[in-house]
Amino acid sequence: MQSIYPARFQDRFGTELTSITNDGQRLSILLRGVEFATRDFEHFEPAPGTEPNLLSMFVLEDDILCSGVIDAEMPIPLVTPENVKTALLLVQMRLDDPPPGRPFQRVSLQLLIGDRLFRSSGTSGDFEGELLDLQQQLPKDTWMKACINCAFSDYAVDRHATFGNMMCFRNNKQAYLSVRDKFDYLHTAMPGEIPTVQETFLCLEFERRRPGTGYRG
Repeated sequence: MQSIYPARFQDRFGTELTSITNDGQRLSILLRGVEFATRDFEHFEPAPGTEPNLLSMFVLEDDILCSGVIDAEMPIPLVTPENVKTALLLVQMRLDDPPPGRPFQRVSLQLLIGDRLFRSSGTSGDFEGELLDLQQQLPKDTWMKACINCAFSDYAVDRHATFGNMMCFRNNKQAYLSVRDKFDYLHTAMPGEIPTVQETFLCLEFERRRPGTGYRG
């Protein structure tokens, strides 16, 4: 199922209103006639075969879009004591000129609930940290109903992208819920193929996460 988010891109060449298409695994955005795509919000790359003259209107580093700002609006289900409503997750990804060998993306989030606005710190560098920051600010018994708060989601021990590489254990629930340490995680829950999902994804098997669950706690 595809979702389309209103978006804006700004860099030294100007500002463009556009949209981000999300198919659940990849994000794509059309900028000045060029389609860029990524799995993780970090590495927007132009479509293969894009004419070089079109790419001259962007700053690229190793064929990755940089030196710009992407703003997007993503709806997200929110559970409150009264009902389930739709909140608006406002995403800002800053793509700066990267120093050699260092990550250069920085993400900050805002959550708009009616006329109330919550802001993340913008210091963690990834959606996990920023979403959990927002969650801690929300009123009691109010929470985002998405994979970031699911009982069956976690991260790999050796890798962690900005967005979109949560591991989903809905097909191995009991083994995952029995995890108490890194050994259990690697040798009990991990064997077999584990699908990855986005932090903002939601499926029918969602259950709210409780403190102390799985490897990430």
